[in-house]
Amino acid sequence: MIKSLSKKLAAAAAAVVVAAAAAAAATSLFTDTVTGVVNPPPGERRCIDLPTRAMTNASVTDFVMSGHKVKFVFLGKPDGASEFIEIGNSGPDPVSSYARMITAQTHPSFFPGVFRTCARNPSDKPSTDSLTITVDK
Repeated sequence: MIKSLSKKLAAAAAAVVVAAAAAAAATSLFTDTVTGVVNPPPGERRCIDLPTRAMTNASVTDFVMSGHKVKFVFLGKPDGASEFIEIGNSGPDPVSSYARMITAQTHPSFFPGVFRTCARNPSDKPSTDSLTITVDK
């Protein structure tokens, strides 16, 4: 009887692992991520876009890989809008990193929509920056 119980527990544990893996795989099927490396010249801005429409959430994770600190900005263009609208930015001073997430609950006017993230180099020194946008589909 103990062997039977341990087999049942092992089978149940395996089922939980399989279900968790299936859920993780299903989640990744419904998200889209774009990462780009940009080199904004001094005084200029460089951006990446994610043309996939987001339905309920969007996030950015940006950081300076090398060089001077920059100013990051997160932009969204809701369906029907003609231009991108600023959602948030890293503040008035240059920084090394910036991350932000919005949802349809916190910012309903941006969904559904598409998103962009940018780095602006306010210095006279070079900067290499990693920009990442993740959205649900």
